Amino acid sequence: MSEQPIAFLVEDGEELGFVWEKLFRSIGMRLKYFPDAESMLRALRDNQHVDLLVTDYHLPDIDGISLISMTRDHVGSILPTVVVSGNIGIKEDVEKIENATFLAKPVRFRNLKSAISELLGK
Repeated sequence: MSEQPIAFLVEDGEELGFVWEKLFRSIGMRLKYFPDAESMLRALRDNQHVDLLVTDYHLPDIDGISLISMTRDHVGSILPTVVVSGNIGIKEDVEKIENATFLAKPVRFRNLKSAISELLGK
């Protein structure tokens, strides 16, 4: 892992990206925001490093579960992942995924921070 862990946030709600960037900074992480899966996957193809994936389940171009699979295939590891969604019906599907956790929207920062600590072993 890099000196300051890097999280990729894939979320079509741009305002969330700006808010979360400050929150991630407060816990010693850098956040790179992507409005859709394709832009995030392009960053991976350009060899940008990522330590944690945070993704909405409902994205304009793909679902979060498929994005997790594609991302992990690309990075070659079981990348720690947080899936956020207002649809709690997907919680069981996410919990079946190794090294992933589900958080219901609206996400409370203390819950996100706790999930990140658990996933990254901090």
